[in-house]
Amino acid sequence: MTNQVIDGEWKVTHFNSNHNHELAKSKEVPFLRSNRTITDAKLGVIKTFKEDYIRTISAYSYLAEEAGGFGNVGFIKRDCYNVVNKQKLINIEAEDAQSLVNHFKQKQVEDPMFFYVIQVDDENRMTNLFWRDGLTLG
Repeated sequence: MTNQVIDGEWKVTHFNSNHNHELAKSKEVPFLRSNRTITDAKLGVIKTFKEDYIRTISAYSYLAEEAGGFGNVGFIKRDCYNVVNKQKLINIEAEDAQSLVNHFKQKQVEDPMFFYVIQVDDENRMTNLFWRDGLTLG
């Protein structure tokens, strides 16, 4: 399809009704991004496995066995790893960042040459940090 702006409006100037790629086979449809979701119940299973220090692949394999095969899980292995990584980021609490700031403040008291800068994003999450101490200066 080709579009052009004519008199301030978008107009279709050419339309090719031939499909330009193979459609997904029926056995591939569950793996299309638009058809993949991790339900709350399955997320709960994944979280439980991770809380018990069981590997992500084991959680995914368990869900596949329960569903009757990997094609019936509702998402792919990569989605499982992505949700685990997302949960790890969520679980990093503000106290972690605050304890680092407290450590840096103590270092400044101990070493007058100690310097640090912390950069945060729009949601006040730590994105970058820089520090140096008197030992790093020649």
